[in-house]
Amino acid sequence: MKVEAVAGCEGKHRFTTGYAWFLARWAKRLPGQEVGEAFQTRWAQV
Repeated sequence: MKVEAVAGCEGKHRFTTGYAWFLARWAKRLPGQEVGEAFQTRWAQV
């Protein structure tokens, strides 16, 4: 088994740092729950 680092990820997080910032910017415009529904993710994961 070979393990490699993925650029832009931290630890065992599922999303890249850039995607988390993208969702955070949308959350400034809409409630977190609506952002989660629009992008099919749970807000707690970000």
